[in-house]
Amino acid sequence: MRDNLLNDKKEKEELPAGNELLSLTLSEKNELINGLKNLFHVSNKQEQVRLLTIAPTDWGRQRLQKFFDSSERQARRSLQIRASKGVLASPEDLRGNKSLNTAVADAVIKFYEEDWISRVSTNKSDVLLIKKQPVAKRFMLLIM
Repeated sequence: MRDNLLNDKKEKEELPAGNELLSLTLSEKNELINGLKNLFHVSNKQEQVRLLTIAPTDWGRQRLQKFFDSSERQARRSLQIRASKGVLASPEDLRGNKSLNTAVADAVIKFYEEDWISRVSTNKSDVLLIKKQPVAKRFMLLIM
């Protein structure tokens, strides 16, 4: 029976071969954590939410906020994402309408500025300021 107790202790003390690589010094751990914080601060908002999902599961929203200096919304969203999709999951873009591509917007503007579609106002005071530049008002021609 005594041999069994000694053998049990030896089995608990023995570490798998891969764990030798995980033994980090305190300074290495601090460097790793500081690197993660720096990565968080230089990332965009979506990537920040994604990085917050790495935090330990027992951390709450307030602790996430304080540790990473994040907003309440980011911390709350990261907890929701981690619960539903797991660690390092990407947040979904929930906006219903996506913004137009600039090339499409330019093509639409160019089309409506054609003389056979619209005409320039004859009144010189009919102008709009777009980015502090005066642009003459145009009237649509409704010829069918």
